[in-house]
This record gives sequence, structure tokens and C-alpha cells, in this order.
Amino acid sequence: MPRWKKYSLITVAVVLGIMLLSMLVVPWQIKEQGSNWFSENTSRTLHIEKVFFNPFTLTVEIEGLKLSEQKSTEPFVSFGRLMLSGSISSLFDLAVILDRVEMDDPFVNIELLGKQEFNFSDFTRLGDGKPATPTKEAEEPLHFSFNNIQLKGGKVDFTDQTSAKKSHHQIRELSLGIPFIGNIPYLADEYVEPQLRMLLNGSEIRANGQLKPFHDSLETSMTLLLDEVDLAFYAFHSPIPLPVDLKAGVLDTQIDLAYRVSSTAQPKLLLGGDLALSDIDIRELDGR
Repeated sequence: MPRWKKYSLITVAVVLGIMLLSMLVVPWQIKEQGSNWFSENTSRTLHIEKVFFNPFTLTVEIEGLKLSEQKSTEPFVSFGRLMLSGSISSLFDLAVILDRVEMDDPFVNIELLGKQEFNFSDFTRLGDGKPATPTKEAEEPLHFSFNNIQLKGGKVDFTDQTSAKKSHHQIRELSLGIPFIGNIPYLADEYVEPQLRMLLNGSEIRANGQLKPFHDSLETSMTLLLDEVDLAFYAFHSPIPLPVDLKAGVLDTQIDLAYRVSSTAQPKLLLGGDLALSDIDIRELDGR
């Protein structure tokens, strides 16, 4: 056998061996490293039933994930299935490019324990007391392109433990379709329709967007209407401390959103419409 052919066969065999080995190593790493990180850095436990990795299609599937509440076995976040389908273009563009993201039956439990204190506030304090990692002043952001994001069967529970009646709100049958989001030029072969649907405390909320094809680009658009939003209410529920105390304020908007991606130019987010703020009362933290 010629030497070049022998070396070629050895190279192919090594590459195939590494890819087949990765089918075992990658799932093990995701399950073990993920569980170990949460047990070492939080008072929560992470359980994953199954992980699949296909190196030939660059696809990862995670089934039966459950992240517990602090010092409890009750679920904080869970989902039935998460599928991430990567693109070979990630290697050439030096970016994280996913052609498809699918999540089935996600669940999130959110509890307000006090002003700007939630049942997930422990995550915002993970870096407290640790020296800051030096960063480069001109460090570039992560380059990414996530396409065809689909969420089905979502559930969200929100409980206000600070209220006298411990008010409880529910989102059920949450479905979401996002065609694309990213910060690099990239176009996939096909896209899902933009849409949002859910039952909020039993009432249906639905919003449908539009996909508009252009030459070497694609645009998705949607109109957002908000009437008499109580800004003080949402300021009180902010998960992070605010530099001011928002006593009162009302927001009304009619905003047209358009997001355009291209194979040759940077993505663009276009905003238009009206925004009105009224009855504003903002104080210093000492009351001034």
C-alpha cells in the first residue's frame, strides 16, 4: 500500500475514533460537570436524566433536567427536552452558530421574598467576596447567531410572598417562536414564523409577527402595545437593586420592532413608534 494512502487511512480512522469517543465523553461531561458546579457553588442540586451528542450533525439533546430550589428538592427550573443543533460555520466564523434551538415543557418557579429579593437572588451574589477577574478594555463581545428558536408547553409560576394574600400568578401553554437573533452576518436555509402565545391567569395572550424576505437578507417585525404600565410596581419587583427609588410612573407605548439579518452585513434592530411617560416621581435612596 502506498505511504500516502496508509497515512490517509490512519488519519480517517483517528478522526472517526475521536468523534465516536465524543459521543460518550460529551454527555458525561455535561451531566457530571454541571451537577458538580451547582453542588460546589450553590445550595441547589442539578439532575439530568439523559444527554445525547451526535458529532456528525453537531447536535446535543438534554432530557429531563431539574434544578432544585435552595436547600430543597422542589424544582426551580426544569424542562423535558432541550435540543441544540450547531452549524459547521461556527468553525470558520469563530462564532457560536446554532441553526435550531428547541425546548419542550420548560418550567420556572419565581418567588418574591422581599424588595428586590427573589428565590434566585443567590445567583446574583455568586461573585461577592471574590477578586474581580481583570478584563481587556477592548475585549470583543461573544460572536453568535441563534436561529429557529422554538419553545413549547412552557409554564411559569410567580408568587409574591410579600403580599398579605401571597398573590399567585400563572403562565400556562407558553409557546414562542423566534426566527433569529445574533450579532454576526449569517442566514440559515429556513426559518420558523415569529409568534408568542400563552395563558396568563387563564386569559389568552397572542402575538404574531411577520417574516419579510429581501435580497440577501431577511426581516422579522412585530408591533408591541403597552397601556398604563405601573413602573413603580415593576421597580419594586426588580431582581437587582436600583440606584434610585421610583415612587410612581406610568408607561404607554406603541412600538414597531424590526430585526434584520443578512449574509453580508451586521444585523440591525429597527425601532419606531411612540412612547409616553407620565406621573413620574423619582427619589434619591434617602428620600430626596
